[in-house]
Amino acid sequence: MPINTKTVLRIQLACLMVVVPLLRAHGAQVSENQHIRELIRELRDNSLLHQELLAGARGDGIHQVWMDSMRRQGIKCAVVWIAIEFNHAGRAKEARLHHVRYFANYEGADEISGAARHKAIRDSGLEKRLIDLAMAEVAKGSWVDVPRPRPHPFVGGSKLVFFDDEWLPTVKGAAFCAGEHCLE
Repeated sequence: MPINTKTVLRIQLACLMVVVPLLRAHGAQVSENQHIRELIRELRDNSLLHQELLAGARGDGIHQVWMDSMRRQGIKCAVVWIAIEFNHAGRAKEARLHHVRYFANYEGADEISGAARHKAIRDSGLEKRLIDLAMAEVAKGSWVDVPRPRPHPFVGGSKLVFFDDEWLPTVKGAAFCAGEHCLE
């Protein structure tokens, strides 16, 4: 029994609907792997990020708009320190920005300085966006160390790291630590 042209076209279309997404996924995987190899080459051999990437750690792969703003401004890494006042039970009572630092590399060795440069970062809205993201993470943070005996009340903090690349691994959520040393 001969197959008519419409049936052949339907079969070809069905095959394309299955094959094309698979080819795209394969292409994305190859591109992702190539990008990660480039990141590894860019990092110092003894850096923690280099070691994490070699061990298979990855970011979530979800690109955020603020990452583009970081790239446009030559910022590869931003670190936001949040100071937190805790009550006698160890619950966060008040959180406030302690400071923000920007770096032109991923390992934090090439700090971006200068009042004009920091003003441009603030004026672009990037700093506010990163602070808002950090505060949102702190609101759902958890303890990594609790001082003993616990002071009443006490100050601690959280350090949140933001990269311009969605494939670099970061710690999800804010980790609280106690004492002024958490803000250095």
